[in-house]
Amino acid sequence: MPQWNESTRKRLQLSVFQTLAQAGYIDGTRTLGLQTVHLARPVVAYLEDYDEEYVLRCFRVTA
Repeated sequence: MPQWNESTRKRLQLSVFQTLAQAGYIDGTRTLGLQTVHLARPVVAYLEDYDEEYVLRCFRVTA
């Protein structure tokens, strides 16, 4: 990524923040405040069954 143009990095950043906002992980692309995420029980069960502790910790991050 260091060799990417600044404009490319900015577009990628904007796309990532828009995706996070649309998915409900952040409250907006300007404030970037973390939102509480509610995981469906089957998703949690699946991740627990397959020892995906890192993924669960990432989902459970709070501000």
